[in-house]
Amino acid sequence: MANDKVVLIDFWPSAFGMRARIALAAKGVQYEYKEENLLDKSDLLLKSNPIHKKIPVLLHNGKSICESLNIVLYIDETWSDKCPLMPQDPYDRAQARFWADYVDKKMYECGTRIWKNKGEAQEAAKKEFIEILKVLEEELGEKRFFGGETFGFVDVSLIQFGCWFYSYETCGNFSVEKDCPKLMAWVKRCMEKESVSKTLIDPLKIYEFVCFLKKRAFGMRARIALAEKGIQYEYKEENLLDKSDLLLKSNPIHKKIPVLLHNGKSICESLNIVLYIDETWSDKCPLMPQDPYDRAQARFWADYVDKKIYECGTRIWKNKGEAHEAAKKEFIEILKVLEGELGEKRFFGGETFGFVDVSLIPFGCWFYSYETCGNFSVEEECPKLMAWVKRCMEKESVSRTLPDPLKIYEFSTKLHLILTSKPVHHKIPVFIHNGKLISESLIINFQYFDETWRGTSPLMPKDPYSRADPTPFGMRVKIALEEKGVEYEYKEENLFNKSNLLLKYNPIHKKIPVMLHNEKSICESLNIIHYIDETWNDKYPLMPQDPYERSQARFWADYVDKKLFDCGSRIWRNTKGEAQEAAKKELIEILKVLEGELGEKRFFGGERFGLVDLTLVPFWCWFHTYEACGGFSVEQECPKLMAWVKRCMERESVSKTLVDPLKTYEFACSMKKHLGIDPFGLRVRVTLAEKGIQYKYKEENLDHKSPLLLTSNPVHQKIPVLIHNGKPISESLIIVQYIDETWRGTSPLMPKDPYSRANAMFWADFIDKKVYESGSRIWRSKGDAQKAAKKDFIDCLKLLEVELGEKPYFGGYSLGFVDVALIPFACSWFYTYETFGNFNVEETCSQLMAWAKRCMERESISEVLPNPHEVYDGVVEYAKKKFGL
Repeated sequence: MANDKVVLIDFWPSAFGMRARIALAAKGVQYEYKEENLLDKSDLLLKSNPIHKKIPVLLHNGKSICESLNIVLYIDETWSDKCPLMPQDPYDRAQARFWADYVDKKMYECGTRIWKNKGEAQEAAKKEFIEILKVLEEELGEKRFFGGETFGFVDVSLIQFGCWFYSYETCGNFSVEKDCPKLMAWVKRCMEKESVSKTLIDPLKIYEFVCFLKKRAFGMRARIALAEKGIQYEYKEENLLDKSDLLLKSNPIHKKIPVLLHNGKSICESLNIVLYIDETWSDKCPLMPQDPYDRAQARFWADYVDKKIYECGTRIWKNKGEAHEAAKKEFIEILKVLEGELGEKRFFGGETFGFVDVSLIPFGCWFYSYETCGNFSVEEECPKLMAWVKRCMEKESVSRTLPDPLKIYEFSTKLHLILTSKPVHHKIPVFIHNGKLISESLIINFQYFDETWRGTSPLMPKDPYSRADPTPFGMRVKIALEEKGVEYEYKEENLFNKSNLLLKYNPIHKKIPVMLHNEKSICESLNIIHYIDETWNDKYPLMPQDPYERSQARFWADYVDKKLFDCGSRIWRNTKGEAQEAAKKELIEILKVLEGELGEKRFFGGERFGLVDLTLVPFWCWFHTYEACGGFSVEQECPKLMAWVKRCMERESVSKTLVDPLKTYEFACSMKKHLGIDPFGLRVRVTLAEKGIQYKYKEENLDHKSPLLLTSNPVHQKIPVLIHNGKPISESLIIVQYIDETWRGTSPLMPKDPYSRANAMFWADFIDKKVYESGSRIWRSKGDAQKAAKKDFIDCLKLLEVELGEKPYFGGYSLGFVDVALIPFACSWFYTYETFGNFNVEETCSQLMAWAKRCMERESISEVLPNPHEVYDGVVEYAKKKFGL
């Protein structure tokens, strides 16, 4: 291959590009390196990787190979005469794929949480990260390298994260060498290899990038509000990588900035701080209107900005390709919604600069970054909004506070350098073949089947339960076994009470499918398929022989895994509106991309049914669901793809395995059934009852949202919504505040003192962000994930119990805002969390449960809240239908 032309399109700090560079160096392959500007992608990259538009891309004699692990496998198969990276034995190959995929799924995401977070979240991430390293260290054992005596595929997959260890250690205050000495000895052995030492980036340079990642725009809101009020204050810069005792003492709950200290009292969370400033210094430049409805609207739109702008804008400069385009489209739609709300007014509240303006204007200095990265113009899309920005900038309080947009862009560009290394995470089944485990992503999984059983056709699960399994991942394995003619025993798994067999044979992920072969277990659907193909290689090969064609098969199987399931799920999970339309549009585009790849061929690999066909065809069972929920026809949009489906269905291995699409549709419908036990609506009903307000109740069908809901809450299209004299108010806590301010004469819920009000809003927000999320994870999860959720939940309750103290209610001697926010969870949902999580709230937080009992003595609460057993029964029914139990 002396005349080979090899080009690597890459970006220097990318951990995934480093894999390809190490593999090329190990093989001694000469290549041309092309540095890619990820903020202005080259035509070469867009042409070479039109699907994902990401690096790295390897060009070999004009053919492009994408996705880092796929590239490494291609290099190994093409230059097979030197330094082999993959072992020869099918089981050893499956194990190598499994552990490489494990690294992809675990290391980056968990490590990132170490340097992004502090406090409990960081401690949890650090603990999880060390456990991941220990799992890897155990797999390494006494071996010199992961594959034995020679440097191999798993080593190439993991070693580049060694560059990040210093950042994780410094931010998390621990030592990898102390916790995992054998793993660090392995790192040092790898660094003795020239292919590694010359490729890896200096860890100090990685750490420099990490230090940029903590800057935030939310503190600007508080500074603008203080400047607007003319308040003199002392400014303290915080080092977020080494948080001060003052910050930890002032905000012990979230340990985040900004924090305002006023006469020794601390106020946290940016919007809460702005409200406190406005209520405390109320004699100058009022930011909130006086009318209760106008106040509710101001809170609604500030909350909308908080939930939408930052997250969506960040995705513009973090991503590229389809994800980038989707974020840009969504961002422009958000701005247009805000522009529609602004209308012809000078400011959002009218003629004077107010609360919503303060909430939104700090993001104005980020617009240049979003525009530059996204190649669009806010002014062209939303001219009235940009005119509003310019009016705001005329205010000294704004112009003196906001940083130069070019500085923000410089920061976001540097930040992007790290984030381009983000790995792709796949989902599992597990296959057990002769007692061996094969797991993970499509590339890994189907490779195992195809490389293990290279010679046959039909094999059908014997157990009737298998025919009803609606998940496409298990179906893949069954089809592969059918194609190879492999006889097997089928075992149905209860995913809410996992068997010892599953836990024994897939101890890493504890998920299905798993294949046992001679007491060896193989996990992850694509990995299982590769194992089957390599083990039973004398009958019906699923993978082609040519290295490039093999890499293409892996690429498209991986594309199906990454795209179809998630996008299709969003069609039937999002009941209506823009979210569903966007998902439908995206799904049709994905199918058209696949149809383009199929072309005029009989199957994706040519004349023979193969890996890509096996990966994709189980989704046919879901097409009817997508069509029925989304109101479109796959056959009309992609007729060639549907003709391919019909050809696949002529194969006995496929027709016997796939589930009836109507059964799949029934399954999807059952998952969407509304439980009617929403704690957020209960808050509003408790408040109305407490105030003695007569009202008309309308039950909403969330599967077919009414025109009234869509008209009343066009922004979020969610319940609850309160309509008062024709004016709609949305978001449960905002509604409760509106009711309290409108009907002031009865049972006031919010205190009058500004600090007490700020404190009440802080704890209600804490409940919204923490209690619901961690409680939901208890009943949705099992095993380690459930234990972590239970710990988080109990920690939340203990913090709330400390805040309650010896008081009868959170606000003192009368039922108040925080009580209303929490009580639906305490009296209706705690039983569900306890039953699923096998713990007792009363044993852990006796004072909190005494508070709940006091609340239940109130008629406004006892007559509104549902019986805890009804809530539990509803959750169990939902869980059974959701998981097919």
